[in-house]
Amino acid sequence: MSVARVLNSLVLAAALVGRLPQLVTILSTARVDGISFAATRNELFSYLLTVVYHARMKYPLSTYWEFVILNLQVYMQFVLMYVFDPSLRVAWLDLLTFSFGYFSLAFLMVQNPMNVVPMSLVNLTQYAMVPMQLMSRWPQIERNYRDQSTGILALSSWLFNLFRPTARLYTTLVGSRDVGLLLTY
Repeated sequence: MSVARVLNSLVLAAALVGRLPQLVTILSTARVDGISFAATRNELFSYLLTVVYHARMKYPLSTYWEFVILNLQVYMQFVLMYVFDPSLRVAWLDLLTFSFGYFSLAFLMVQNPMNVVPMSLVNLTQYAMVPMQLMSRWPQIERNYRDQSTGILALSSWLFNLFRPTARLYTTLVGSRDVGLLLTY
């Protein structure tokens, strides 16, 4: 088995459990303190755009499967924030509207019926990933600083966020040699 396959498998395994401690903590404590709503929403979009780019480029699923899994896990966290954050509980219509728009956008960008979304736009969104990733982290860092606490944030999520890009640098170099993709890690 090649190094790239081993790393792909490890990234997938880590993705399967990467967010679970965070989700279990939220469910067991019925609290979301310390988790930034803006960071979660931005992270959700960045994962969606990554999945869209890989799918439209027709890369093997093994090279981006973790983003599909992470997208679902972050979406679950997003929904749980609406359940357990008192300031969001009254905004169920917002969640439904957001969800419909989010999944419609995912379908349109991946399936691209009637060439609604040109590949040039998909490429542009991929190049926008670096600032988008930074924007998804900044609200969380700001909240941690303001609260002087990480609340119930799971350490495993942060460790996974260090491991995944490192492994993906290698697998991208060996597999697709996509320079634009390399720049996003």
